Amino acid sequence: MTKYPYVGKKGTCKADGTGARVQGSTRVGKNSVSAHKSAIARGVIGVSLDAGSTIWGSYKKGVINSTGCGTSINHAVAAVGYTSSYYIVKNSWGTNWGESGFGRIAITGDGPGICGIQQQSVAPYIL
Repeated sequence: MTKYPYVGKKGTCKADGTGARVQGSTRVGKNSVSAHKSAIARGVIGVSLDAGSTIWGSYKKGVINSTGCGTSINHAVAAVGYTSSYYIVKNSWGTNWGESGFGRIAITGDGPGICGIQQQSVAPYIL
């Protein structure tokens, strides 16, 4: 990560071509915790969620665990990891949002998930 840090502004890609090559993508099992954990264990995935509430917009730290977040999909983030109790996501709103640009969303079981995180996710096919 230190070779290519998050800068949170418009710019040019600085990738040198030595990383993974994406061949395509596949949908992650809708509403499935095990499908999401399995996909994230292989690498970063794209997840869509509801970022329209003040819960998401004013998030500073901790684990988001409120059904008040909603499930109307309107934003995409990268799911970069998980624990037994929450997903770790990287937002595109810069390092002033959340925990230096990252957030934690509770895993509450199968279904749409907190903020709808388990409804529309995509994992890349890596060459």
